[in-house]
Amino acid sequence: MPETCSEGWATCTLVSRLLASRQGEDQDQDHDATVSKPGRQPQHNQRSMRRLLEAQGWTCETGGKHVIKMTKPGHRPITLPHDKRGGGYPPGLTAAILREAGLKGRTGDE
Repeated sequence: MPETCSEGWATCTLVSRLLASRQGEDQDQDHDATVSKPGRQPQHNQRSMRRLLEAQGWTCETGGKHVIKMTKPGHRPITLPHDKRGGGYPPGLTAAILREAGLKGRTGDE
């Protein structure tokens, strides 16, 4: 960008800020792709939720044709439905499963 601008000082300042913000947007897009935004939960599907619960001591038992039943002594069984659309569980279902498993609601996990 040239040092002097024929349009005036204010226009040059706006153009330089716009260019700088566009360069920053490119870097932010790369950053957003690797880091989840605060307050958002990662997308879970049946497979990832099963792995998460098994890591916490839950065991997989027989379910229906497309569902999985997870059990743990002292807890109610949790049914993990098949993800029909392939885009992961909705945020409310993810929160309900984690809450039922006792993984959400503890301090530091919210």
